[in-house]
Amino acid sequence: MNTEIEKARQETHNAFKNRGILYRLFFEEMSKEIGEEKAATIMKRAIYRWGGVKSDRYRTLAEKKDFKGIADEFIKTSVCNGQLFKPSVHKVDNKSTIIDMEGCPLVEAWREMGLSEEEVAKMCEIANATDYGKYEGMGLKLTIESTLAKGEEKCRLKIEEKGKSP
Repeated sequence: MNTEIEKARQETHNAFKNRGILYRLFFEEMSKEIGEEKAATIMKRAIYRWGGVKSDRYRTLAEKKDFKGIADEFIKTSVCNGQLFKPSVHKVDNKSTIIDMEGCPLVEAWREMGLSEEEVAKMCEIANATDYGKYEGMGLKLTIESTLAKGEEKCRLKIEEKGKSP
């Protein structure tokens, strides 16, 4: 493999890990000032808003309820051709799509920082606000069915129409 490409992938991987570290450091500092609950709430609001900004590229697909298109776009635009988060489509139909991810540099970073499994799960919950912001920004409902942060073998995201559950 081209060493320049491999170097770029490693740098991108490290940048995502650094995002996880930065989230944690912000959380720790804010918690000292205002408590963990309020710090988490504020961080989720900001990260949710950031996710909403990222929903534009999916908007046309969401308006058409094109869940296959949403899944395809998710996979196609996954960082480093999918090598960081290792996404795959678990299921797609005309009502929803379920996407699995088998990797997460943020979770890696939190574990490398020595956080307990409970703390890793808490940080993941905060970071997941970006996904909620992205899909709810499209007028869809997101359910996170499993996470690597809770020791499960993959993160599983179910995206469907709001108010539509099987």
